[in-house]
Amino acid sequence: MADRQHILVAIDDFPMTQHLEEFLRKTVKDRTAVTSHLLHALGPLPPQLLESRGSEDPSDEKKVQAAQLQQQEPWFARARHEAEPLLQTAITRLRALLSDAKIKSHFVLLYQRDDLAAEILKAAHHNACATIVVGHKSYPWLREQSHTHTAVQLKSASPDVTVCAANV
Repeated sequence: MADRQHILVAIDDFPMTQHLEEFLRKTVKDRTAVTSHLLHALGPLPPQLLESRGSEDPSDEKKVQAAQLQQQEPWFARARHEAEPLLQTAITRLRALLSDAKIKSHFVLLYQRDDLAAEILKAAHHNACATIVVGHKSYPWLREQSHTHTAVQLKSASPDVTVCAANV
C-alpha cells in the first residue's frame, strides 16, 4: 500500500534543478515527515553487453548467462561511480529543502531506454511511494509528435500513483 509521505524523485534525465526544488517545496506539505527516495537510472547497457551467443543446452546456457552478468558488473560499477556526484548533489539539495526528511537513494540498471517508466513504477511500488516526481522537458514540435514523455507513460500506466511532472 502506498504511503502519502513516501515520494520518489526520479533524477535520471534531469538533475535536481531549481524547478524541481520549487515543485517539491509546493508539493510536500510536512517536510519533516516525508521519506524521499531518489532514483537514478543507469544505462542503457551497450548492445555488446546485452547480446550473447546463447545455447541450446540448458546447463551451457546458465554458463553463458553467468559470463554475460560478469561482463555487465564492471560496467554497472563504473556507471554507478560516475553517477555518484549527481546523486550526492541531489541529496544535499533535498536535505536543504526538506529539513529532517529521510532520504534514500536507489540505482536501477536499464537494459533498454524504453524500460525507464516501468523501472520508475517498480521502484515506487517497492518503496510504497504514493507520489512520483519527474522532470519534464519540452521538445521541438516534430520531436513532440514522436516522443512520449516519461511522465505521460507513468500517468497512463499507474492510476494509483500521483505523478508530478516539473518543467525543467
